[in-house]
Amino acid sequence: AIEILSEPIDSSNSKRNLREWSVDVINQYSGVKLDTSASRDLIEKSALIGLESFSGLLKSESPCEFESKGIIFSFDKMDITPDTAAELEPFIQGMMVNPEIKIRIETHTDSRGSSEYNLEMSQRRSNSLRDYFISRGISAARIVAAIGMGEMRACMSDQDIAALPTRQEREVAHAKNRRTRIIIEGCEDLQDCVD
Repeated sequence: AIEILSEPIDSSNSKRNLREWSVDVINQYSGVKLDTSASRDLIEKSALIGLESFSGLLKSESPCEFESKGIIFSFDKMDITPDTAAELEPFIQGMMVNPEIKIRIETHTDSRGSSEYNLEMSQRRSNSLRDYFISRGISAARIVAAIGMGEMRACMSDQDIAALPTRQEREVAHAKNRRTRIIIEGCEDLQDCVD
């Protein structure tokens, strides 16, 4: 279960201090189990080691990008669903532990619908994600861009999709084109359209 704190996290939080919260985040998301009796220095150092404290949330083939298993928008919608919120929460908590990290959000659509509409819809979805990050306590200054890409930079061309033998395979290919990327700014290892 993911705990969502309703107030900003800081060391003066009377309900939970940063040290306790950091241990919980590291234990839950990094695969490393810290002993709470460990020295304060070790815990604080582990909480501030940058990407490593939530490296399990990043794509193995592109360590600069959040591994999303389901940032999904309903057809013709830009609302953040409860499933999407749950998908984003570990990454948001990782950002809270690592205040130096900045991100760029990109949303993509498939080619169904007009290019203009797809571009507008993807921009609304990027804005919705940006607003959600901000509502969860991430400073707007840490979101360097929220870009709607529309159907540009498709992972699979319409021609390749049309050549697939079954409808199910074509739907999977369209879904691959409909993607959201949350990219850690400043990373050099950027790969798109990888399985």
